[in-house]
Amino acid sequence: MSQPSHENDPNVGHQRKQLEDMIRQCDALIDELYDTIELFTLGGASSEDGTMHTNAAQELVYYTRKRIELVEAIRLLTSNQDVGK
Repeated sequence: MSQPSHENDPNVGHQRKQLEDMIRQCDALIDELYDTIELFTLGGASSEDGTMHTNAAQELVYYTRKRIELVEAIRLLTSNQDVGK
């Protein structure tokens, strides 16, 4: 059996590792933001906390979208490498 093409090109493997690290960072931030929003929601946030809740929700959307982009980048990196076989 042949190896996946990204294993044949060390640059692609390095890029993939960097993207996977960035995804893990996004996952950690997303988890933290979910916890923050949950605290606001379950803790009965005051009107003063409303802005912080909104900011956390906006950041959650941003990092979720960023994670999707990173996953897509890995998919493209892998598919481009497969085309070059």
